[in-house]
Amino acid sequence: MKKIKFSRSLPCDDTWDVIVVGGGPAGCAAAAAAGREGAKTLLIEATGSLGGMGTNGLIPAWCPFSDGKDMLYRGIGERVFNECKTGIFCHIGIESPIAISLKLNAICAAAMPTAKSRM
Repeated sequence: MKKIKFSRSLPCDDTWDVIVVGGGPAGCAAAAAAGREGAKTLLIEATGSLGGMGTNGLIPAWCPFSDGKDMLYRGIGERVFNECKTGIFCHIGIESPIAISLKLNAICAAAMPTAKSRM
């Protein structure tokens, strides 16, 4: 078998402490947590909005948030759920992918105040 050797120099941007690839629920939680801890964080998402399949796939809910009595999930899931029940979001609808994406954008922006959004 013939072997071919490749060599290439790549520029390296070392201005970030943490790079999170994927803006789904887990990626948003990771980026927000890193940003709250003071890390210079870059969140990379390939689509035009955060939320993964819950927004881009138009899946109405990430998970069953309660058993009918108590919250089953905490953290970013609970925060998005509770905040989507207030303000403009109650008119859009809690299950709305738009409401979820807007809330995730707000949470990540608040945790990473120096972040710049590029689409």
